[in-house]
Amino acid sequence: DSYNVMGPAIVLGIITTILSNLGNSFLTFHETPTLITLDMREGTTIVDWYKQVRTSSWGGSTNIDKAMLHLLELFKIVRSRDSSFDGRVNHIIFTDGQFNPNFARFNGSTEYQRYDTHYTGTDFSEKWNPFAKRMEILFHDNGFALPLTCFWSMNANSPGFPAHSKYTGLTLAEGL
Repeated sequence: DSYNVMGPAIVLGIITTILSNLGNSFLTFHETPTLITLDMREGTTIVDWYKQVRTSSWGGSTNIDKAMLHLLELFKIVRSRDSSFDGRVNHIIFTDGQFNPNFARFNGSTEYQRYDTHYTGTDFSEKWNPFAKRMEILFHDNGFALPLTCFWSMNANSPGFPAHSKYTGLTLAEGL
């Protein structure tokens, strides 16, 4: 909300969700992400879905690791219905690009490995948060491929670094 990208992110999220083969669900970004399933009863419209999504639990922290655990659970549900599902999906994260500096916490770890904004070297990749690696391990350990993930930073007016070319399977789109 603070970067004025919530409305476009919701609309694009709804469109992407409707086009998805994974069902009519998507995750909010929050300290405790929530799986939202669109009300697809006959007669509902994109305006109804927008209201449903807009009034869901948003804001606060962006805990990307908890969101990935939810995505993994969704993958498991899909696999229970289709044993051939291997996790090869295109995964889009609509974001303002402003992840918490402590979003590296995962599985109870208190180690923070994050992008260091005070780093003066030239190779930022060595200081980059290994979120992509954690995500790859999480999905592979559960028998799924790493989803091809696009971080769509809708806030091109503020620096944010949610993707790095060092990681295979990640892309970055920026702006509206």
